[in-house]
Amino acid sequence: MKSLKVALIGALSAAALLSPAADAGEPQKPAYYYYSRGEKVPLTIALDQVGVLAHQDVSEAQFKAAFARRGLSLLHSFPNKLFILRLERPTDLPALVTLPREIREQEPGLVLQAGLVTTLPGRDAPMS
Repeated sequence: MKSLKVALIGALSAAALLSPAADAGEPQKPAYYYYSRGEKVPLTIALDQVGVLAHQDVSEAQFKAAFARRGLSLLHSFPNKLFILRLERPTDLPALVTLPREIREQEPGLVLQAGLVTTLPGRDAPMS
């Protein structure tokens, strides 16, 4: 099984990094992009997921229990305490951008970092 990593962008200002782009193929799923080295790079934001890096002493069971109370389910877990949580239903980007900050503030004993799960076009694995 190949290792996946998540780009944790939640600590950054999404308004400064992400801009919606028209996507004629799927009008209900706008494409987003950011600029890297002066080039516009498209990406997809999972509107039903959030990536979380837990403290090393936190067990998967503790993690699952804490977030199940919030209506978040564990989608993927990785050996380095990196987890991808799934929301009960997709949300819009403004609401999603606030979620990682809330998670960090409300669960400081569990969470080191949290952010959006993003994928580059043509790739299955989230950005690393």
